[in-house]
Amino acid sequence: MPFVFVAPVGVDRLLTGVFLMLAVLGPLCTLGERSAVLTGAAVVHGVAGVGSIVAGDLITLLVCWELLTFSAFVVIRSAQPPQLRWQRGLSRRAALADTPVDASYWYVAAQIVAAVLFFVAAVTHYRYTGSLVVEALHPAAQVPIVLAVLVKTAMLPFHGW
Repeated sequence: MPFVFVAPVGVDRLLTGVFLMLAVLGPLCTLGERSAVLTGAAVVHGVAGVGSIVAGDLITLLVCWELLTFSAFVVIRSAQPPQLRWQRGLSRRAALADTPVDASYWYVAAQIVAAVLFFVAAVTHYRYTGSLVVEALHPAAQVPIVLAVLVKTAMLPFHGW
C-alpha cells in the first residue's frame, strides 16, 4: 500500500524536528521576495522534506523526493542572474550562459537520473523481498540507491551538475 507514513524514532526524531523548523523558516525567508510562487515552493520543499523522513515505504519516499526536486527547481529558477558578468565586458550571450534558468534545467536533468536510479533500487528491492517497506534494503538494491543519493545531493564525483 503506497503513501505510508511512520512515526519517527531515534535520530529520525531529531531530523524531523530540524526539517519542521526549516519548513517554517524557509517560507518566512521568502516573504521578502514578495512572490507567492517562491513562498509556495518553500512550503512544498519543507513538507516534502518532512515527508521524506517519515515515509514508511519506498514509493512514498520517491514521491517526496520528487516534490523536493520540483520545489527546488522553482527556487533555483527564480534566482536573479549575476549582474557583475555584464560589467566585465562580456557579450550579452556570454553573460547569460550561466543563468539560473540554465542551472535549473541541469538540476532537473540530474534529478531525473537520480529518480531513475531510485526507482531501479525500489523495483530491485521489491523483486527480492516482495515488499516496499522502508527497512534495510536488499543488497542488490543498495548500489542503485547509493548512486541515486550521490547524484541527488551532488556529492563527489557527481557534483558537476
